[in-house]
Amino acid sequence: MAALEIRGKTPSGKVISFPQIVAFQFQSDRFTPADSFTCTVLSNRGSENFSRILLRYNGSNLFEGIVDTQTVSFGATGETLSFSCRSLPALALDNEACPGTCLQLTSDQMIRSHGLPYGISGDAFPYRGIVQEILIPKGMSHWEFIQFYCQTVYGKTPFLNSEKKVALTPFSGREYYFSNRDGKGISYCNGKIVKNRYQMISKMLVRSKQGNYTKIVVNNLAKGQDVLRERYYHPGREWQGKELLAGEMAVKEKQLDYFEIQLELPELSVLHVGDLARFSDPVGAYGSLYISRVLWKFDSAGLRTQVTLWDKTVV
Repeated sequence: MAALEIRGKTPSGKVISFPQIVAFQFQSDRFTPADSFTCTVLSNRGSENFSRILLRYNGSNLFEGIVDTQTVSFGATGETLSFSCRSLPALALDNEACPGTCLQLTSDQMIRSHGLPYGISGDAFPYRGIVQEILIPKGMSHWEFIQFYCQTVYGKTPFLNSEKKVALTPFSGREYYFSNRDGKGISYCNGKIVKNRYQMISKMLVRSKQGNYTKIVVNNLAKGQDVLRERYYHPGREWQGKELLAGEMAVKEKQLDYFEIQLELPELSVLHVGDLARFSDPVGAYGSLYISRVLWKFDSAGLRTQVTLWDKTVV
């Protein structure tokens, strides 16, 4: 634990270190731009008001985030401070975009208005996009609008990568090999393979602006898995004229986790969502994977890392 340190920052800018860590849990997930972090430390600084928390490892920041809740616990065993936090891009979830219609909106303008002020550092788009007209409905957050813009312009649901940039695919340039039978692989304590067909949709009938269901999305992956699950879909009014695309996005989102490998590693491994992965052991060998979830956990059982691997071919 000597290489790990938790620091708290007050609204006035004062930084206080908490060297006595009782427990913490960090999670980064494919589906949300905001990482989560909870921790408990031994401290008598409960009277201080903390607005930011940092987790440092070997001199580098692993996490910096907003304190959502701060709890002081006290009694015969002493005083502890507990924090529940989210990373800075949580601001893009917490803040609502101004409703209205945008004309000739470029991807650069979209990131400047809806990303940079809210904890997002930029984008990794393959080219500069533009949309002639796009609607922001009442109640849509800045992150939801970024998603909608990318789905409309690029045909992809975006992801926030480890550099806090909006990307169209979650894949980084790094690859990791997990195996207990190969000395070149990253070893693990235990593992699990889950095949989840429950949410897969074989056929989606999408309602058009005329009110009929002539737009149809057929999912060959689900049919190949012998799944029969047909649904009728009503896109929101912001999708007018692009209802079929909305249906395709909805079908894809339902099956991203149809195949997953869950592994628990000893100690803390600095892995990121979006890193590519391979897995090989007696239960099977799989090459086209990526990390969809990372969890670092420390408690009375010690320090460990949990990773979830998904099939990259369905992104």
